[in-house]
Amino acid sequence: MRLMFQNYQLFPNMTVADNVCAGVEGAGDAAARRQLAERYLGIFGLADFADRYPARLSGGQQQRVALARMVAAHPGIFYVRRAHERARRVSQERA
Repeated sequence: MRLMFQNYQLFPNMTVADNVCAGVEGAGDAAARRQLAERYLGIFGLADFADRYPARLSGGQQQRVALARMVAAHPGIFYVRRAHERARRVSQERA
C-alpha cells in the first residue's frame, strides 16, 4: 500500500527522476533506475523534467511526480484522498 499526502513528500535534494525511484524495491542499477523513472514520468507527461529538482516545478507537476513515484512502486492498494483531475477525466472517458 502507498499513500499520497497533500504535501507530496518529494525530496528537495533529489532530481525528479531520483524522486520517482525513491522507495522502489529492486529498482536495479543506475541505468535501470533511469529507465524506470523515464517510463513513469512519460505516463504523467513529465519526461522532459527528469533532471530538474522539485523546487523548479509547479504544484501540479510536483503532484504528478508524487503520483509517478507511487505507481512506480506497484502497490497493491492506492489511497488518494482527492482524485487527480487528469486521472478522473481518463477514467470517465473509459466508462
